Amino acid sequence: MPSYRQIGPIVQSGWYTCWAASMSWWLRAMSDRGRQFLTEEEMLNKFPLDWDQNGAMTLKGMSSIFGEQAFGMSYRFGNQKDLDKLVGTLSSDPAALAGAFPIIVGYKDDNAGGNHVAVLCEQALDTYGRSFVTMDPFPGAYRTRSRDYLAGDNMFFGWPKEAGQIL
Repeated sequence: MPSYRQIGPIVQSGWYTCWAASMSWWLRAMSDRGRQFLTEEEMLNKFPLDWDQNGAMTLKGMSSIFGEQAFGMSYRFGNQKDLDKLVGTLSSDPAALAGAFPIIVGYKDDNAGGNHVAVLCEQALDTYGRSFVTMDPFPGAYRTRSRDYLAGDNMFFGWPKEAGQIL
C-alpha cells in the first residue's frame, strides 16, 4: 500500500471548499489507478450547481460527484455505525485494507466550523486501529483523527470502486 502522506496536502481556498480540495487531493492520490487529476478550482467549476445558500456542497451534490463515472467511486451516506463497520473491516481484512484507501469522509467538525470533508489516508498505528491519518484541507495538513472525533449522525464516505464493498 502506498504512503499517501508523500503527496502534499491541499489547502482549501475558501470557507466551503473543503469538498473540492479533498476531491482534488483524492484524484491526485488515485492517479496511479487511472484517475485524472483535477485542481480544486476545476472541481468547483465542474460542479457549480450543487451548493446550498451558504456555498457548502449539498448531499445531493456529493452524490453527483461520487457518481461521476470517471472518478470510479463507491459511496455511502451513513453514520457512526458505518464508521464502526469501516474500522472493523479494515482491522480484520488485510485485502480490504490494501485497496480501500484513500477514503473521502464527510463529518461534523466543530473545529472547521461545522460540516467538513477530509480524506482518510491510512489507519494510524494505535492499539485498536480506531484512528486514521487524514489529509485535512483546513488548514491543509496531515492529522491523526480518532474514530470518536469523526463519528456522527450524518456522515458520508467515498472510496475507490475497485476496493469493493468495504461498508
